[in-house]
Amino acid sequence: MAKFHYTDSPSEKQKKAFSKYLSEDEELVLVTGVSSAYLRQEFILFLLMPGLFFVLGGGLFGWFIGFSKVWTAIFAISLMLICAILKTVHLYHSNRYIFTTRRAMIKRGIFGVYRVVSAKYLQAYADEFSFRYNHRYSPSGMFDILLNQVPEVKMMRVLKPS
Repeated sequence: MAKFHYTDSPSEKQKKAFSKYLSEDEELVLVTGVSSAYLRQEFILFLLMPGLFFVLGGGLFGWFIGFSKVWTAIFAISLMLICAILKTVHLYHSNRYIFTTRRAMIKRGIFGVYRVVSAKYLQAYADEFSFRYNHRYSPSGMFDILLNQVPEVKMMRVLKPS
């Protein structure tokens, strides 16, 4: 999963629709893993790779129908542009997520570490994320903190059923 480096402000319509789900200290964030430079690059690549197939196919189709050379070229180029625009819009919207500030951090923290998350162990994942988040700036490192906490763990005895 891509890291979410790019954030935008959501529209007023989106803010209004999600306002009933937010607490006082949360705000709505539009998060994406792609930048505008990456989208421009992909648009140019989409013009070349599938676009050239549409130019060739549109040219052959226009010639088969009986269009003049000018109309065949216009038809083929418009097919190429439509294909590139649709693929770029799909790329943008498929990599865009609306989150609250807390949920964006949790999703980034859990899915950035694990490939698959099971509902059975979700509390353990959340506990580990919480530990990592709370100790992310500690100077001694997380491992030392974890080792210092080991002697404080209380052992529980297993009771035999009688």
